[in-house]
Amino acid sequence: MSYTVSHSIIDTLAAYWVKYCFGIPWDAVDSILDAIRVQDVVEFIQVRHEESWALACSAYGKLTGELSVCMGTSWPWAIHLLNGLYDAKLDRSPVLAITWQCATKLHGTDFFQEIDHIKLFDDVAVFNKMAVSAEQFPRLIADACKAALVHGWVAHINIPIDISMQKIPTSSKTQIVPRGGSRSTTAPEDEIIRAAEIINKAKKPMILMGRGARASQEWIGQLAKKLEAPIIHSLPAKDILVWHSHKCGGSGLLWTPAGDVAMQWTDCLIMIWTSFPYASFYPHKKVSSVQIDLHPEQINKRYPVDVWLVGDTGLVVWSLVEHLTQNKDTRFFEKTKKSRTTRSDAEKKPETSPQELLKPQRLAFTVWEVADDDAIFMIDTWAVTVRWARNLKLRGEQRISVSANLGTMAYSMSWGIWAAFAYPTKQIIALSWDGSMWMLMGDFITAVKHELNINIVVFNNGKLGLIQMEQEVHGMPEYMTELANPDYALFATSCGGAWYTVEREDQLEQILAEAFANPLPSIVNVHIDGEELTRPPHITLKQAMWFAEAKMKEVIWAGSIQEWVDIVKEIVNQQIG
Repeated sequence: MSYTVSHSIIDTLAAYWVKYCFGIPWDAVDSILDAIRVQDVVEFIQVRHEESWALACSAYGKLTGELSVCMGTSWPWAIHLLNGLYDAKLDRSPVLAITWQCATKLHGTDFFQEIDHIKLFDDVAVFNKMAVSAEQFPRLIADACKAALVHGWVAHINIPIDISMQKIPTSSKTQIVPRGGSRSTTAPEDEIIRAAEIINKAKKPMILMGRGARASQEWIGQLAKKLEAPIIHSLPAKDILVWHSHKCGGSGLLWTPAGDVAMQWTDCLIMIWTSFPYASFYPHKKVSSVQIDLHPEQINKRYPVDVWLVGDTGLVVWSLVEHLTQNKDTRFFEKTKKSRTTRSDAEKKPETSPQELLKPQRLAFTVWEVADDDAIFMIDTWAVTVRWARNLKLRGEQRISVSANLGTMAYSMSWGIWAAFAYPTKQIIALSWDGSMWMLMGDFITAVKHELNINIVVFNNGKLGLIQMEQEVHGMPEYMTELANPDYALFATSCGGAWYTVEREDQLEQILAEAFANPLPSIVNVHIDGEELTRPPHITLKQAMWFAEAKMKEVIWAGSIQEWVDIVKEIVNQQIG
């Protein structure tokens, strides 16, 4: 058998512990498929949409830290990969994208569907090269794998179709390929001492923790206890330190007030591997600050820092703890914790109290109650993000994955498919909503084909609920947010999967339990109250006035004065409360 560039690619990917390549058999991919066919390490997964598998690869890297590969031929297929690759870039997930190009003799001739892949991928990829000869392999593919793993980012290689099928020496197959160096470095001792001096002077220190802190949970927990500091987390870090007594919630629009209380009352902000992007939720006045991150480019990006410590988070925090004195004043921590535990009745009541219409809060809370202790939740963007952030608790070894910095829609099922491949014995629950459910729904049949243990729970409110809130909070009446939804049961059945429908609150727990116990991929269509508002942690008077203006316009157009009076009363009561 001839040993080609494609065989070298697959052997190199295997050396980097790549288990799966996602793609669609077509044209240039055929040579890679032939190389995969004759070995048993790397498996090819046939999917239905390029964006779906790129999102899946991004999720895999976030959950495991390992490299995954998405493939696309040249032209539109490569373009479709970009959304998922940008998610990987912004959330620092190692992904390798391999695309193909027309034959070298046709470059620059405006050949059918010819595009410039290097320009196309230039912004998204930390490593972005086109092969110009067969002699570059396997070195070129190895360099791409190293770049993706070391930087935790996207690498891209574009290969002309004629090069991918060229023969190379068999000796290339046995070349030893390093996987990259160690990250076990710590910050200079003098800088750690400076940081400790600043923190020791603080009376109200707090910790803002990001997703990158996962490997350092034990030491961060010790840091929080030594400082009596509340731990506030970013969106993707919700499943870190879920057991810790000092974890008080998140910060930003999606959360309850604890994060805001901590941010605005602290006198020392300690940021640990986070790129929380919302400047308005950082302390409004300058406070002393320390930032710890493996990546120096993240320093000072969001908030002015007094001391920065670049290195392995665990080693840095361990060294820092050794230089800190025990804080005996717990008042700031207790205040933050109290603001978390005394959420308003308006937020807590729908989780457990019977309601005429099923509330999204109750759905998120019940999903958490019914799920296994090590379930993995894949979360979609927009209204459903708010509900899992506030109402879906976490316990045991439960994990979550979310599009944190890109905030792209329609990824929960795509991510769920990858998670099911990565963790075949665990319960995979994708929380979607009807606004994004059908954007990439075709790959549900991929889950059925591979008999994956994935359950898709649809928050079906018949509208773009968060968009409605955005319109109304700016004084604009609701417009064009209603959705026409298809028959989820018919779709699931036609694919060979299971389906369930929840129309009443008293059905919810039993049906979720049945669906989660079913080994078939399933869609659980849950009808929820379409008028339930998605409120920010604090409602300002200006927001209330704009909201009232929007409702007044809606009601006047509808011709119901009494409805307008009732809405005004509700707004006033909320402000008083």
